[in-house]
Amino acid sequence: GQQYPFAFDASRARYFPGSLPNSDVAQRIASTLRKREYRPYNTLVGSSLCSDEINDTPQSLATDIQKKLVDVKDGGVFNLGGLGGLPFVGTSGFGAFLSHC
Repeated sequence: GQQYPFAFDASRARYFPGSLPNSDVAQRIASTLRKREYRPYNTLVGSSLCSDEINDTPQSLATDIQKKLVDVKDGGVFNLGGLGGLPFVGTSGFGAFLSHC
C-alpha cells in the first residue's frame, strides 16, 4: 500500500478513507483566501481548534495554514481555544485577538 510519512496520516487514511490531509485542506483555504486578497500583511489567523497535543504539531492544520497565509515573523495563529470550531473565549478573548490587527 501507500506509505505515509507520519502515523497521523496513516491513521487518517485507515479510519477516514477519502478524507483530505491537512496540507490539502490548508492549500485549498489559502488559495481561496488569496483570490479574495488575503495576504500575510493583512491576515491574522484565529484558531478555534481543540488545544490538545494533536492540534499543536508541525503537521497540524493550524500550523499548515499559518505557513501558507501569514508572515510568521510578524504574526501567527491566535489560539482562541475551542472544540469543533467554536471558540472558548468571550468578549475579552476576542478583544485580545482584535488588538493584534
